Order: sequence, then structure tokens, then C-alpha cells
Amino acid sequence: MTDQKMKKVGTLYGIGVGPGDPELMTLKGLRILKETELVAVPGDSKEKSAAYRIACDLIPSLEEKTVFTLAMPMTRDRESMRARHEEIAKILGAHLDTGRDVAFLTLGDPGIYSTFSYIRKLLCDGGYEVVTVPGVTSFSAAAARLGISLAEWDERVEILPTAHVKMDSLGTPGTHIFMKPRGDIRELKKLIQKEGHEVFAIENCGGSDEKIYRGLMELPDEVGYMTTIIVRTL
Repeated sequence: MTDQKMKKVGTLYGIGVGPGDPELMTLKGLRILKETELVAVPGDSKEKSAAYRIACDLIPSLEEKTVFTLAMPMTRDRESMRARHEEIAKILGAHLDTGRDVAFLTLGDPGIYSTFSYIRKLLCDGGYEVVTVPGVTSFSAAAARLGISLAEWDERVEILPTAHVKMDSLGTPGTHIFMKPRGDIRELKKLIQKEGHEVFAIENCGGSDEKIYRGLMELPDEVGYMTTIIVRTL
């Protein structure tokens, strides 16, 4: 080893802020966010970011930190997504190269259908240190809010990305959780009715604009992107 000091490189923290209720954010996430100088917020602006608003409710001083946004493409084209993820990894890498840590905010848990998963892999492959701070998932919070269990005894739980699921059968018995629907869910409603399942849903769980639906009759034909639908076998 030479006498030359090794250049300090920052750490990227992927922090799950939970589904909406600020009190569901973990103490670990809260501590790291307070200690971190730079904050990365997915989206076009921090004002429109639900994750940022949740964090600010707990840490008002967050607005005094250096916050930068990372626009994400709303597309199903995997090549376009991959290209943008690589761009974002380069942006984050440049900040980390200055020796400063970066907190990357994400709704729910960073390991459940989160953009952070792709960014984490790219930066890890690039030799950077990345730490994932888990958060309360939307479906865990939804089940608690609804007063139901997701699984008992030997029941199975299946988590599904609504936009990528073929609506022909719900398959194995148990609990089926549909995340991030894109508007029209009439095909899913037809399937639920056909196979005789019970359904619950929460839109914007824990937020001021929360909506709860119990049963197929209450569930509208179109729901917001931040809706969690829980379907249980009767």
C-alpha cells in the first residue's frame, strides 16, 4: 500500500419510507436520512413525490438538505427503462465519488417492485457500497388497516404486478396481492367474480386521501396507481 490516501467514496442508502403514514417509517431509515447530506427523489419534482412528502412530515429540516430528482420513464419498454437506469446510476455514482453519502427515497419497501432494485445492482456492479433499508410494504399496511390477515396456517401469499399479469386465472388457492394497477381493472373484477373470491382494496394507504373498498361491489372499474388489491380464496 502506498502512502497516498485512498479517495473516500460515499455510500448509497435505499430507504423505504413506507406506504403513506409517516409513523410507519423505520427508526433506522429516519436516523440515516437525518445523517445523510444528499437526498435523491425519484420523479420529476420533489413537490410531487409522495416519498419525499412522507419523509418531510417526520423531518421538516429535510427541505434544507441538497435534494435532487431523478425522472423515471412511465413505459413498459425494457430497453428504454434500462437506458434510463444506467443514466441514473451514473448520476448517483458521480455524487458518491465526491465522498458524500446519498439517501435514495422509495415508497414502501425498496425490494418490492422498486426502481431502486435496478439502481442497486448497477452501482454494486460498479464497486459502490449500497445499503438497503427496508420499509413497511403497502400490502402489510393495507391488511392492518383493513383488520384482516394475509395468511394463516398453510395458506400461500402471491404478490403480482397488475400491469404484467394475464387475467385468465388466479391459480393456486390463497391470498393474491395485486400491486400498482394502471387504471382500468375491469378484467380483474370479472375474474374475481367468475372464480368467487373476496376482495379488499386500499388506495393511497395511510395518506390523507386514502380510500377503502370492501367487496367487489365497492371496487370501482378504475383505480389509482397507488392502489393495493387483496384477493382471498373463499
